Amino acid sequence: MKTYGKSYVEKSDFQKFTKPITPENEKDILNWLRFATGKKCQIEGKDLRLNYGFQTKTVVSEAKEGVYQFLAHSKDNRVYFIYFEMSGAEARDSERAMKEFMRYMKIEPPKEAKASKFQSSKFKPSGKVSPEYLNTIAEVKKQVLNSKGWWLAQTNNYVLKSNMPTKKRSFARKVQEHVEFIRTVYEKFIPPIDEINAVSIITIPNTKEEYFSYTGAPDWSAGVWMSSRKELAVSPYTTDEDRLMNVLRHEAFHQYIFYALNENRSPAWFNEGHADLFSAIKKSGSRVTLIEDNYHLRKLLPLFQRGRISIEKHINLGHSAFYADKDLNYPLAWSIIYYLRKAVPILKNKKEYTQILPRALEAIAANKNIQAVTKEAFKGIDMKLFQKDFLEFWASKSLRSRASRNYIVPRK
Repeated sequence: MKTYGKSYVEKSDFQKFTKPITPENEKDILNWLRFATGKKCQIEGKDLRLNYGFQTKTVVSEAKEGVYQFLAHSKDNRVYFIYFEMSGAEARDSERAMKEFMRYMKIEPPKEAKASKFQSSKFKPSGKVSPEYLNTIAEVKKQVLNSKGWWLAQTNNYVLKSNMPTKKRSFARKVQEHVEFIRTVYEKFIPPIDEINAVSIITIPNTKEEYFSYTGAPDWSAGVWMSSRKELAVSPYTTDEDRLMNVLRHEAFHQYIFYALNENRSPAWFNEGHADLFSAIKKSGSRVTLIEDNYHLRKLLPLFQRGRISIEKHINLGHSAFYADKDLNYPLAWSIIYYLRKAVPILKNKKEYTQILPRALEAIAANKNIQAVTKEAFKGIDMKLFQKDFLEFWASKSLRSRASRNYIVPRK
């Protein structure tokens, strides 16, 4: 298989060829090596002097000067293929060094990272958990085994893995508590279609460099929900925890809605608008308020005043067009959702607007395509009048003040 010009082995094929390998099965070893390397290999020497880390080490040759290959079988039945390639004078002098290196090389058995310092006891699961939860924990443990500095912590609905150092233990616990809290807010507005059995994975690398390396995200990214990997990753902010929490709430919404709506797609205006709505909150005791996003409004209000936006065009943007102008479309999606959630319920004679979001959710739940979801949501709505009402709201300080006091998140 080739991807982006590079060759890869499919996991199923890899497993097919590695399962029958045993130290005694020389034919299968050579078949696997030929498959993995694309070259014919031969056994050059077997059963080097052992150390306690391995059952056997096999020297393999592809009949090329300066190339050294070894197959090592550990005592816990793991198989390692090690490849060295030297050039020039190094190739002639390196054979003894390579074999000596392999003779004394040792691979430690897997060790589970200690996470007790980072685990929040308040949200750690207790009692019976689902098979899906156990499977997720097992997979994440495999990922952090023998990865220096990495650890995992568990909550009722999330698994957090990170290599943040001990000095950030209080922040790690804060993240665990916060994602569980904000999930209860998501559920009040968008209840899951069916019971969610999947466990959500959150990864926080310790540095921005590690975050970009881990995710492959663009350089402006601060967090990303990777639906193909079913994992959320956040870039750390060592001096601005509030900013990280803002990003966490945004990306955690994408993660939540993915599972809550049975992995059905939703339009960008709906998905990103809600993610930004829930990222801007004020929490005081048991009172949670969804607040105006001043950063977005600095961009939007001048455009609203000049009539330089089109809601109808915005809600019908395709995926690529929406993200091509994220500096405008993220704020505009937020302003539409804020208007529908916070303002419309307090406005007179705007009852028809109250059905836009429920109709969108029904269409998403029915797995309609994103164009059909938008069409269903705004069915029967006069878009020119809707835009007029929308702009009048944002131009009115009194209406905005009333909407700000519309506490749509119920107290616990």
